[in-house]
Amino acid sequence: MRRLLALSAALLLALAGCAFEVVEVAPGHHVVRPWQPTAGPTEPPTVTLTPTPSATPTPSATPPGALPTATPETDITPQPTIERFCEAQVQGSFHVVRTDRSTSAQAVGSMAPSTWMRVEQIVRNAQGEWLYGVGENSNGAALTGWALVTPNLVLQDSQACWAVPYEDEVDPLPTIAPTATPQTVTPVPTKPQPGDCVYSHVFAMTIRSGPGTNYSRVGTLPANVSVPVGHIYPDTAGERWAYITHQGVTGWVAVRAGGVSYGALSGDCAGIPRHQPRLNNPRGLHLIYSANKQVVQSALPALGTIKATDGAEWALPMAKEHDPRIVTVYRAIYTSWGRMDCPPDWGQGDPIAAADRWYDMLLGVWTSRGTREVTDLYEYRNECLWAGDWEVTFDRRMVERANASGVCLLLFSDGPGNPQIHEFAKRKPVLDLVLAQECQPGRRHAIALHNYYGRESGVWLFGRWRLFREALGPKYDAVQIYFTEQGMPDVTGKVDGRDAPDCAAVRAEMAALDATFRAAPEVRGYHAYSVGHGTEWMDITPCLALLS
Repeated sequence: MRRLLALSAALLLALAGCAFEVVEVAPGHHVVRPWQPTAGPTEPPTVTLTPTPSATPTPSATPPGALPTATPETDITPQPTIERFCEAQVQGSFHVVRTDRSTSAQAVGSMAPSTWMRVEQIVRNAQGEWLYGVGENSNGAALTGWALVTPNLVLQDSQACWAVPYEDEVDPLPTIAPTATPQTVTPVPTKPQPGDCVYSHVFAMTIRSGPGTNYSRVGTLPANVSVPVGHIYPDTAGERWAYITHQGVTGWVAVRAGGVSYGALSGDCAGIPRHQPRLNNPRGLHLIYSANKQVVQSALPALGTIKATDGAEWALPMAKEHDPRIVTVYRAIYTSWGRMDCPPDWGQGDPIAAADRWYDMLLGVWTSRGTREVTDLYEYRNECLWAGDWEVTFDRRMVERANASGVCLLLFSDGPGNPQIHEFAKRKPVLDLVLAQECQPGRRHAIALHNYYGRESGVWLFGRWRLFREALGPKYDAVQIYFTEQGMPDVTGKVDGRDAPDCAAVRAEMAALDATFRAAPEVRGYHAYSVGHGTEWMDITPCLALLS
């Protein structure tokens, strides 16, 4: 009826000698406006929309490109067209709409294939994500209620959907990380001060647990609220995210995502760190194939790093979902060449050719196992004997190949008490490459060491990393160290990683290691060996309840 009235008005105006056109400004809403030629872009006149009763009114937005109280950076592109509604599309089958967010709730009807649902609220519960909104059946009649997201109902990942109220009934996250976990960064202030780097935007933005749309929602930053920025990461042509705090919720908002700008940075942003905030928590676990998922998940709030091996790849995305700042490490023991600690031609032949073959094989394994997006650092060899200049050339080539692939490595992975101090110092040419180029924005390759001697073993065993540092000199202090196999005390008092664990002693050992390594900035973490049964090695699973 509204469209007929609009057409009638246009016809009368045309008969009077005026040039007018009918324009649909929203589904079911039309206005009559003077006709404008299409030779060049023009600013459309302001129109008044009659609110649709079934949809939550969208707050008015400042016109694209006009950001209040902020001077956009020179590389910020004009704001994109803002979608007015969040929608989900039904795919090939009819999709049930219910009176409540439960599969046992009464059905009010079914949305027809290829139709759209306008979404006003999103709630996640034990059954999945539920959308509340308005859809239509095969007769075109409106259906209002709740629909479960499945492969048959696809929610748009659009700017409008980011602003829809979201509630997580399963795992509410008030902050990006447990408050008991220490951080190395100063908490982001909640109100901008003169000279701050400030994030500004003109529409409601979702605050996420990590810098990307794949991370979970933790809150909402209302429209036209400016907040100071603590970190910027990543900082590329396609992706730029700001780390902020608003009303007690800390997380990430998009400055630019998928090559499209959603906000702007102003003020003094030159000194803002271009990497993710890091946890000042060295505690970690070493997982094998038989590690218990539920036990590991319950231990995550106490961890700053985690290492997975074959069969435990599931722990890598689990850790990142819990807190993207947890440093994830992966080592493939069983490769496409068989069980391998070191390249089969280690120390022989052409080291560059050997490195190329080894890297190509490992990269294929890492990729095929789905670890690339959730792994921060890869161990690529294990306790190989010192091979002199051959080894240095091999490792330099591995670093070069990894840099070209955007992969970060853990170098050397020396066994306890190895190599000799003067031999370790000969690795400076490898570390020079590490210092010369980041493997990823804000991250460099690091050093891996193994330690199966307790803290009482003295500087030549437990404290050997300090001797390595002294031999290298201060130039290499920026290269970080991880103890990717850290032995725990057993019931006999030994720390060789084999017998049953003494859980009280394990707890005391980890607390002491935490304090020691927090005081040593060059050591970023250790992985208590090991979690999982069925091998000759110690299984510290019974002790994990003590970690909290």
